[in-house]
Amino acid sequence: MDINDFSIGGEITVEGWVYIKSHQYWQRLLDFGNGETDNNFLIASSQSTSGKPAIHIYIGTTAYEANSETVLNLNQWYYLVGVVDGQKVKLYINGVLDTEVACPSGLNTLTRVNSWIGRSNWAVDAYFNGIIDEVRIWNRALSAEEIKQLAAGNGIQITPNPAPLGTSVTINASIVNIGNATATSATVEFYNGNPSNGGTLITTKPISNIAPGNTTTVSTMWTPPSVGNYNIYVQITNTAPQEDYLANNIANATLKIVQPMEMDATISTDLAVIRAGDTSQIKVHVTSHDAPLAGATVSFTSENGTTLSNYTIVTDANGDATTTLYSSSIYQNVNSTVTAIITKSGYIEITKRIVISILLQQLLSLNITISKTALNPGEVIPVLITVSSRSTRVSGANITLSTTNGGTFTIEAGLSDASGEFHTTYIAPIVIGSVATSKIIVRATKSGYTSCEETVDIKVGEVGLKTTITAEPQTIHSGKTSSIKVKVTYDGLPVENAKIYLSIFPTPHDPATTEWFAPSMGTTNENGEFIATFTAPAVSSTYTYSITADIKITSPIVESRSTSVGVTVEPKEGEVNFMCLGFVILVYGIHWGLAIYAFIYTQSNMLRTMQLAKGTPLEAKYCTVPLRTWSIQQALFIFVLGCIIPIIVSVIMIIASRMSLRKAENEIAAAGGKPEFRDLEL
Repeated sequence: MDINDFSIGGEITVEGWVYIKSHQYWQRLLDFGNGETDNNFLIASSQSTSGKPAIHIYIGTTAYEANSETVLNLNQWYYLVGVVDGQKVKLYINGVLDTEVACPSGLNTLTRVNSWIGRSNWAVDAYFNGIIDEVRIWNRALSAEEIKQLAAGNGIQITPNPAPLGTSVTINASIVNIGNATATSATVEFYNGNPSNGGTLITTKPISNIAPGNTTTVSTMWTPPSVGNYNIYVQITNTAPQEDYLANNIANATLKIVQPMEMDATISTDLAVIRAGDTSQIKVHVTSHDAPLAGATVSFTSENGTTLSNYTIVTDANGDATTTLYSSSIYQNVNSTVTAIITKSGYIEITKRIVISILLQQLLSLNITISKTALNPGEVIPVLITVSSRSTRVSGANITLSTTNGGTFTIEAGLSDASGEFHTTYIAPIVIGSVATSKIIVRATKSGYTSCEETVDIKVGEVGLKTTITAEPQTIHSGKTSSIKVKVTYDGLPVENAKIYLSIFPTPHDPATTEWFAPSMGTTNENGEFIATFTAPAVSSTYTYSITADIKITSPIVESRSTSVGVTVEPKEGEVNFMCLGFVILVYGIHWGLAIYAFIYTQSNMLRTMQLAKGTPLEAKYCTVPLRTWSIQQALFIFVLGCIIPIIVSVIMIIASRMSLRKAENEIAAAGGKPEFRDLEL
């Protein structure tokens, strides 16, 4: 039978009647546990199939076994009782102690989910074959006298028995109707002494409607006035109907009241002063006549918001019971009194107290020291972390470090040293392109202190003040313009309101103007840019000027810087140096005139030679103008002809090259491209 899950521990007594029909393999009267060898309490009516009963308990997975050598007969009632008193495990058969074994403590206090009667937690064991009746579970160890009374079956049970003086005992009377009709009413009378011989009435209890064969239990409590033996009598009167009667119309049992034994206890802690959030271990040591007392029940309480790991503990073989005090958040310093009430049957109850002072947590503070907060990719810098509380350095604090956006530490965790310092090295991440921000995150914790976290932003990339100046286009003709752009950044961010002054070197000699920039000074915009227009001065030949931007910033730092760009200026398109042109034409005229003269002179000499050789005069058509008779006009004509020929050849070459360029541009455009012209360096 599966009974409800329940929690029990410490001292325990379990009793029951069994009627065995056959000895099955390890059949159980009962087995309470969480599976095999898991905090079990079991009573078996047969070890294997021997018919010898046993009681086994498991404290965790450690077994303590009391195995009987008595063989139980079949088809016969037996009264089996198992007791755990914190020192021993005992098995009683029919009210007599049969076997026992030492045990260091009571059962572990916990809920057992497999609580079965007639069934085992071990799958291989058999179910009980027979009858089980009147199973009772007690949360204390019954004495041998109490078990003897229960085994006697006289209907009266007194607990505790023996009892220390001053203890209220419970008297239970078991009433069974053995008649043939329902007992509609009856009175149960409890006496100190035989009522027929002057016994003193303790109390009366009415009962009613008990069906034939049914049993009911009537209970009362009584505090004996002095040490000694008491004969407790219970009798039934005024039954109705009269022809019916109840069993045990009168029965008695002996109650022994003894002088309670004394026990003593000490209560101690490992930390009498703690900080909020910390713990303190509370230990109670119980003795009797200077010897450790096992099996005593210690009930703990605490106050001011504190909690305990265990509130009820049974002392172990060393007489110790230990619990842990947990402190919670508080708003002011408080004291928590831990009270321990120690009880054990037959002993005088005692109470012990201890005060734990709980202080507010101390505040931790962190200071992160680094040489700079702007780093180049991969740069390494030392990091010093200082931990303090109210200006006092704190050693032994747990330090953990982490970063965002990459970056690593040579040491990522550890403890602050005796000076409250922790040293490590930070390695900046590899950043390509824009500047990135990497956070160094430091967290410090220590028992009794509030945790603390600090961060430092590290800029990683092309850091510091950066200035650039560009000209577009960088090569222009006289009178044309170029856009001059100055850009100022600091740690990758644009610098607004930086002052810009533009100048040109060497200074152009152009009487038409002295203003080459529009504007020549100003401030950067929100994008960190200053844009001006440069107008090229007039030049007679190609010339390169250096344009310089003088930059001054006041935020985030105060600094001045200059940067330059070269701009090449060419003469206007179509502009000709006539002196050069005249010189070229003169040279070409003389060259080609001499060439023509040489040709004509050579031809004339050849004709005259032919004439002399033949001895005949040359006809006038071959040499109509003798060379030596040329006039100035004829010589000038030859000179002009020498100048015209190279001009005609040059024009033809220019037209041909232009046509070739147009053809190339059209082919590039048809392919979806864009012609691009670049200066050639020869």
